[in-house]
Amino acid sequence: MTSAISSAVNTLWQKAIGSPEQFSLESRIFHSFSMFAFCILGFETLFNLLLHLTPSIFITASVLTIQIALYYVSRVKGRLQLAVLVSIIEINILTCLNYKYESGITGHALLLFATSLFMILCVAKKLYWKIGLAVNVLIVGSLILWEYYHPGSIVPYNSRLNMVLSNGIAYVALAILLYAGFSYILGSYNHQRQLTEKKAQEFKQLNAEKDKLLSIISHDIRGPLSAIQQYFGILSETEMGQPEREALEEHLQQTIANTQELVTNVLSWTRSQLKGHRVALHRLELARELQKTIALSRLLAQRKGIQLEVVIDSRIVVTADTDMLQLVIRNLLNNAVKFSNAGTQVTLQGSVGKKGLCTISIKDDGIGIAADKQQYIFTLNVKSTYGTSNEKGSGIGLALCREFMQLQNGDIFFTSTQGKGSVFYVTLPGEPI
Repeated sequence: MTSAISSAVNTLWQKAIGSPEQFSLESRIFHSFSMFAFCILGFETLFNLLLHLTPSIFITASVLTIQIALYYVSRVKGRLQLAVLVSIIEINILTCLNYKYESGITGHALLLFATSLFMILCVAKKLYWKIGLAVNVLIVGSLILWEYYHPGSIVPYNSRLNMVLSNGIAYVALAILLYAGFSYILGSYNHQRQLTEKKAQEFKQLNAEKDKLLSIISHDIRGPLSAIQQYFGILSETEMGQPEREALEEHLQQTIANTQELVTNVLSWTRSQLKGHRVALHRLELARELQKTIALSRLLAQRKGIQLEVVIDSRIVVTADTDMLQLVIRNLLNNAVKFSNAGTQVTLQGSVGKKGLCTISIKDDGIGIAADKQQYIFTLNVKSTYGTSNEKGSGIGLALCREFMQLQNGDIFFTSTQGKGSVFYVTLPGEPI
């Protein structure tokens, strides 16, 4: 019950002061001060009414009315600086009247002047800070001098009790206002600082990933292109028998396939970092959706003498993005084939558990992953590795798989033993039909 009330109050408060996306910090501070001022001025008006302080009733009621109008100008019309300018004028005028009718220097008018200066400095442009300070000091100094030379012009309190109550209540009200203002400003500052630190950390990480990406492009793509160039140089300069030509062409074909896979992953990763991926989640028949990807991976497996076994229930339906799902499974299957030896088997399975999750597993009997490298396997910090037929791997594919699975409300994890093979698991929302 308490939590619900607190949540409702917080929602109303955020609606009253405005969201950070729509309003500047200065605007939200002005709106916050206005909300507190409504409460304080309303209370002051009632208090003055009880004490029969007619001039003070007029002053506080006038300030309350004007402040409501200025809140509307800033919150609804979006004209903060106009609201601030009018606030400066009306606060100084009405505080001068308060000084006259609330016993001058023995009243609480000086507290009001100091508080109004604080409020002005919080919401006004920096250009107006010195002007606001100078005007405030000039007005206060003039009033004190006027009272010194014309003491009879100041209306004193009609009783000692009224003086004590008026000053005490004014102090408490202004202390609460100052506390609220400082709390909000410091809270906003700390929040902004945390956001800045978070963005700086993200930028640092993105910069490191960019350096890794440039390293991949300069090394892992330039190498295969150099091999292709050398191949054509050999063809033009050397007489080659058919067996040698076929072996070289097969190697070249594998090089091109690896480079194409790398370029696809690099482009996908770059697009996701620069523009962000638009995820289009749909209900997909898993077996049908992966047919083309499985067929291409089966061709790669056959060339290495590896058997690809697929066990997926045709009734399984998953909620996923078509392109992302295919890229993830293609990368995992290609890795399984890449790091497996001839004569072994790669198994792709799909099943649905009791919790409404579909689990897709890709198991191989390959070389496995060293224990000291497993913690980096889904990052760009993993070093490039070679497959069992000297196929080049960059490591960017698995980092991309993790990102794509998170975007689809899924997960990816693995188990591996060096020298015995690996099993990669992908989970997605799914069910049998």
